[in-house]
Amino acid sequence: MVYIVGQGISAQARDCACPSGSYARPLLFPCGSLKRDTLPRQLTEKGIAVHMVTVYKTLPHPQLESNLRCIINFEEAFPEYIVYFSPSGLKFSLPTLEKLEVPLHQFEGMCFS
Repeated sequence: MVYIVGQGISAQARDCACPSGSYARPLLFPCGSLKRDTLPRQLTEKGIAVHMVTVYKTLPHPQLESNLRCIINFEEAFPEYIVYFSPSGLKFSLPTLEKLEVPLHQFEGMCFS
């Protein structure tokens, strides 16, 4: 069994030395609602059947605005950084930060991972 997680996953899967037809059952591919078909397509091209199952839907946190309001109104310190781990995090939070009139130009950096 092969587990690959992280950036470059499609290249790693493409290069894996799994002979075609070596699996009797499909590979279970749990994924989110924003999945791309790159890895399943490449595995299928190698003769590996893939069973994709959407296990979560990407949504904004229901208390996103109130949580951000608490952070920016924290009296002891104003955040210096915003760290995003996915494009959807930016998509959901940026309009809220703008609505709350957060001075984004004051942040030393925004990190995307």
